[in-house]
Amino acid sequence: MANRRVHFESYGLAFFESAVRAQGGNPVIYIDSSHVPNIAALKNLAVSPNCHQFKEFFHLFQTFGMSFGSGPRRDIDFRWEREWRVQGNLQIDHGADVAFGLCPEEEITYFEGLVYKASGAVVPFIDPRNYQAASVKLKAVPKLKGFAF
Repeated sequence: MANRRVHFESYGLAFFESAVRAQGGNPVIYIDSSHVPNIAALKNLAVSPNCHQFKEFFHLFQTFGMSFGSGPRRDIDFRWEREWRVQGNLQIDHGADVAFGLCPEEEITYFEGLVYKASGAVVPFIDPRNYQAASVKLKAVPKLKGFAF
């Protein structure tokens, strides 16, 4: 999107849910920014005298809808990502915790070789812009049997 301050590329790692849960990970809790009572309650919680009691889950909140921070107002909605968060650093085992990787098609061989060279793990990489090819490749990966693509 042209209006974004941060421009993302098609790179990333998808983890097995069990690996993220084992480290205290949780799905993000989305709050509609146009629902004034919810936003007010969240803001009040953040500035309450005992707000330190809630610091363990503040990182899980994310708004969607019209932005209300500084900068131009624009519609923000990342709910389709089904994002999970872990407070602190995620400790991963490439072979057991990583389901697959994301990168442009012309770099798949490079990234699969890079991960294998670094860890000895076979991690399939797909191009998220080519759903058809990605689906076929992931369905053929034994450790991903039973997942819907």
